[in-house]
Amino acid sequence: MRFYLYLLVCLGLVHGGRAQSRSLAITRLDAVVDTVAHRLIIHYDLPGQATDSVQVTLSVSLPADTASVIAGERLNGDVGYPIKPGKNKIIYWYYRLPLLSLPDYLLRLTVRYNTTSMIRSLVGQVDSDRLRATLNLVSGNRYFGNEQGLQHLSAIKDTLQNRFNQYGLQTRRQENKFGNYLAHNIIGNLPGQPADKQTIVLCAHFDAVANSPGADDNASGVAGLLEAIRLLSTISFRHSIQVIGFDLEEAGGMGSNRYLQAGLVPGTKIKGVVNLDMIGYTSNKPKSQDVPEGFDNLFPEAYQHLVKNGFRGNFIISSANDASVTLNKQFATCAATYAPGLSFVTLNGPGKLPMTLSLGDHANFWQAGYPAIHVGDGSFTRNKNIDSRGDRLKHVNVEFMQQVVKAVVATVATIADIVPTYSAVCQPMAFAQQ
Repeated sequence: MRFYLYLLVCLGLVHGGRAQSRSLAITRLDAVVDTVAHRLIIHYDLPGQATDSVQVTLSVSLPADTASVIAGERLNGDVGYPIKPGKNKIIYWYYRLPLLSLPDYLLRLTVRYNTTSMIRSLVGQVDSDRLRATLNLVSGNRYFGNEQGLQHLSAIKDTLQNRFNQYGLQTRRQENKFGNYLAHNIIGNLPGQPADKQTIVLCAHFDAVANSPGADDNASGVAGLLEAIRLLSTISFRHSIQVIGFDLEEAGGMGSNRYLQAGLVPGTKIKGVVNLDMIGYTSNKPKSQDVPEGFDNLFPEAYQHLVKNGFRGNFIISSANDASVTLNKQFATCAATYAPGLSFVTLNGPGKLPMTLSLGDHANFWQAGYPAIHVGDGSFTRNKNIDSRGDRLKHVNVEFMQQVVKAVVATVATIADIVPTYSAVCQPMAFAQQ
């Protein structure tokens, strides 16, 4: 008679050493022992893109022992490198352990992804329909000076907090009293490895000026932020990622000032800040991009790009001060690599950036000594509807936004340092006979 040992799975998903529920983790792991053939048959499902190649390893050990006991044993099937993700993967382990000792052991299946493939997988999932839906949700009167604006601001704060919670972030509100208005920064934290204290900040402001729907300024940034963290929250990073919806940016950056004064957890080290502010307006018309006086002397390389492009406003701009040049180069590299359809211009320099690029929440981080970049479409040097009733959804190009968000996701994932190893374990719980 053939006997089978059914390993009733006690399944734990582990990302870089901490329990998680991330989409790239092993989603199923179970095993059966064929006592006649002396083999363990392991089944698992492995998410990922069809173009990915991953390394899969199996170890069997006592719960209190980290040493593998399968050295010299035969392994066949979907194990080793390269393995393509998919369902119903099978590994055959021809064992030498005595049958009665098997229930005492743990099986651990470990998958190591290629980080470049992981980033490509993330950017490939940036969803234009989700961006459009969030734009529709956020755009509209959200000025604290009237009742309708207050109601919309309250709804947006709830949306940010609910989405952050939905994506598994540690979420909190930071209050800031401004006259009769109780402002809030909405903060979500995706923790990195326990011993690591470095944080990457991804931010966007959600308020708007009076009498403007603020579709580009800055419903576009909020939509980009939420889409980016939806994807980034599916995997693990060495450094923490903090996403912040800032209030009162239109009141002189009071929200980000408040955060820098009292919102940082003691011991936090900000590695870099990516501020999304107006990422939705583009134009292929010649001479649709203005430049401030003296721009050609301050930024000759960028100016030549505009000349060759007929001064079309069809690119994104990333701006940095001297302390943020390295971060800006990382954005440029990631944009070229992971969003090849996006045209971009990088601007670097202390005190010489055009006024439109030196205002905003990123500037407060500059003043506090943190590296930060502003990702935007140039504000009113291109979009003449900024700060007016004309800043409406019909002028926002969602496909352009999609390319920008791809570059942002890739940049944050790169500087946050992906943890590419995922494991699942199971242990025998009972015997069955057949």
